[in-house]
Amino acid sequence: MNVSLTEILNMGNNNNNLAKKKETELSEQCIPAYVVVTPAFNEENNIEATIESMTLQTVQPQSWIIVDDGSCDKTWEIISSAAVSYSWIEAYRRFKDPNRADDGLLLASEAEAFLEGLKLAFNTCPSPEFIVKLDADLKFGPEYFRVLFNEFSSNPRLGITGGVIYEYKGSGLVREKASSAHVRGATKIYRYACYKDIGGVLSVFGWDVIDEILARASGWYVNSFDHVHLVHLRRTASRDGRFLGWARNGYMAYYIGMSPLRMILRSLFRLIVAGDIVQSCGLAYGYFRNYFRRTKQLPDLAIRKLVRQYQWVTAGKSYDDRAVRSKNRKV
Repeated sequence: MNVSLTEILNMGNNNNNLAKKKETELSEQCIPAYVVVTPAFNEENNIEATIESMTLQTVQPQSWIIVDDGSCDKTWEIISSAAVSYSWIEAYRRFKDPNRADDGLLLASEAEAFLEGLKLAFNTCPSPEFIVKLDADLKFGPEYFRVLFNEFSSNPRLGITGGVIYEYKGSGLVREKASSAHVRGATKIYRYACYKDIGGVLSVFGWDVIDEILARASGWYVNSFDHVHLVHLRRTASRDGRFLGWARNGYMAYYIGMSPLRMILRSLFRLIVAGDIVQSCGLAYGYFRNYFRRTKQLPDLAIRKLVRQYQWVTAGKSYDDRAVRSKNRKV
């Protein structure tokens, strides 16, 4: 079902009387300290909407580091201007090695940019309660963080969370079909204690899946919430064309150790439930092309074993009955 931008941004802000009560409860408590890091690469067409969404938040961060990850458009000029206007925004320019390959996703450039930005954020707020990784092509309502912090307050073992994504399709916005047991890499909020438990984000391809597996293995819940929404201004995996983008996701699944059966079922889900043949074929192509070529996988065998152990968790619907704990984690 297609919905309007206004409807999406209002969803979750006035969800019902219970939501309003929770908002009041948070306002009466100590407002949580949080920092945000946004890696940005050639986002001149989108990042102003993200900046506007952040500046309108009813609960603002102690620090927001926007990392220009080697852009060649006007991204740097836009974020530099924002940093002048708001004391809690800092623009950081990351210069990458010109000898490295072009595909920053395969090289985990986004994770590296996030980690560099997080170091700067810690200078302002050394021990935040929450750490946020936020993409530069999102738009969301002013109560986005307040509502999610209420969810953290309701469950002390909730380690990673975020909202659900809507994307433009046809004449309106359509919800991305994804399990609520997975939090999209575009919008991750980590409880600081959980972030420390998992050893932080790994600078490897597939970091945004590995972090959830490590969190569950450490006894933390991971969940995205249906009543909290964001608009993705560019469709998932579409920067270099949708087929290649989803083929890259398929390769990522192979790289971190997902089983062939899980990939077959995932591809069928994208075809039958999501009704997207590009996603389905792209995922299968990216995975099995590398599977039959015996392409190198993530060197850390312990993490690959955890991926196999927990790969079915995201097929569930909520963290309540799907969170799992490893008693013998060796990573």
